[in-house]
Amino acid sequence: MREAIVKNPYLKVLVMEGYFDLATPFFAADYTIDHLDLPASYRQNISVTTYDAGHMVYLPVDGLKKMKSDQVTFIEKAMTQ
Repeated sequence: MREAIVKNPYLKVLVMEGYFDLATPFFAADYTIDHLDLPASYRQNISVTTYDAGHMVYLPVDGLKKMKSDQVTFIEKAMTQ
């Protein structure tokens, strides 16, 4: 991911993670992002959202609504930068 972001400074990344995800633990993504050794200007291109759910964050209706809202916000923000 570091190589892709450095090669394309316009690349935006949205990480959506569930607190109770046993397949891809949420803290693993946070740890990875924190250890990419990216300058602050590149780090701001990575957005992270968390959900009170497991791996399928969209299964609870509240999670699905939050997921849609987070995606819309991410896309709108990416289009204005």
